Amino acid sequence: MSFDESGNEVEKVGQCKLIEHLDIKETSLTERGVKMALENLPNLKELNCDHSLIEILTEMHQEACEQKKKIPSYSLTMLDNADMKDVPYHTGSLRIALSLICPSSIKRLVLCTDEGLTDDELPVLSALTMLEDLTIASTGDVYLTFGGGVYPLLKAIGNSLDALNLHGLMDEVDIYAIIEFCPNLKKLVFFLNPVYSTAKFGTGHNPKRRRTEHTILQNLETLSITDIFSIEFSEYQSGEFPHESLLLLLSSPSLKKISVNNCDTLTDDILSQAVHLHGFTRLKSLKILGCPNVTNRGIDLFMNETNPLRRIHVYSQRTQREREIAPSPITLKDIEDWKLKAEEENWELEIN
Repeated sequence: MSFDESGNEVEKVGQCKLIEHLDIKETSLTERGVKMALENLPNLKELNCDHSLIEILTEMHQEACEQKKKIPSYSLTMLDNADMKDVPYHTGSLRIALSLICPSSIKRLVLCTDEGLTDDELPVLSALTMLEDLTIASTGDVYLTFGGGVYPLLKAIGNSLDALNLHGLMDEVDIYAIIEFCPNLKKLVFFLNPVYSTAKFGTGHNPKRRRTEHTILQNLETLSITDIFSIEFSEYQSGEFPHESLLLLLSSPSLKKISVNNCDTLTDDILSQAVHLHGFTRLKSLKILGCPNVTNRGIDLFMNETNPLRRIHVYSQRTQREREIAPSPITLKDIEDWKLKAEEENWELEIN
C-alpha cells in the first residue's frame, strides 16, 4: 500500500527504494525490521523508530566484519535516540555508527541515554561540520560535562548549529562560550542543568575578555530555560542562571518564543531592560512559569498595541508551601484585567 504526500492511498508498486523519510514509531517492528529498512532503502535520510539507531548501526558494522562483507554506508541526515534513554550506551558505538554515514550529511543528532556515555565519546562528533541541530542529555548514571566534553565540541562545530539543547550537564554550563561558539543559533534550550557560569573552560579561554564582549545572538528565535527547583539540588543554589547572561539572551532581537520555568533570576527589571532594548517586536509566545520574582508589572510591559504577542502563559508560584507563605505576585484579577484589555483592544491574544 502506498500513500502520496497528502496521505491519500495511491496505486504504486516498487517505489519503496525512493523513500527518504520513514516513521515506524509505535509499531511492532523489531530491530531486524529496522535493519531491513536500512539495507533496502538506499535513499533513506530520516528514520524514526523505537530502537537505538546508534546501537543498530554498530551491530550492522560488526555483522559485516564477522561475515567479511563490505562495510555498508547510509545517507541518513539524523540520528535520534531521544526515546531510547533506557538503552545502555556501549563504548565506541557512536564512532562506529558514524563511520557508516557521511559526516557532512548529518544535520540532526540527539544523544540521550542514562548509562555508558562519557565525555570521551564526544570528540568523534567534531567531524560533523554540517550539523544543524544538537541535543545532548545527561541523565541517570551518565556523567557528561560541559568543560570536558561539550565545550571542545561546540568550539569545533558550533558555527554550523541552528539549534542546541543541553539537558542535565553536571558541571558549570558556560553561557558565554555558547554565545561565542554558536553565533547562528535560532533555538537554544537549557533544561535542568544545575550550575551555570560565565567562565571558564578550555585552553586559551579568557573570562576577562569574555566580559567585555557582550555579543548578542542576533538570529535567536526560541529561548527555553527550565531551572532546577528541588531540595535535592539545594547544593547548587549558588549556580542559578546568571543575571547578566539571562539579560544577554533576552536581548536577542529576533525572539519569537520565550519559555522560562522555575527561574528565580528572571525579574520585572530584567524584562524591562530587555523590552527597552528591542521591544520584543517579533515575540509571539511568552511562557513564564514558577518564576516568583516576576509580577504583574513585568507582564504589563507586553500589554501594548505594538507587541505582536499571540499567547501569554504565566504562573508564579511553584509549590503549596509558597502559596502558604506569601500571596502570588500575579493574581487571577491580573489575568482577568489583561484578558479584558486584550478584548477591548481587539488583540488576538490568548492569556492563561
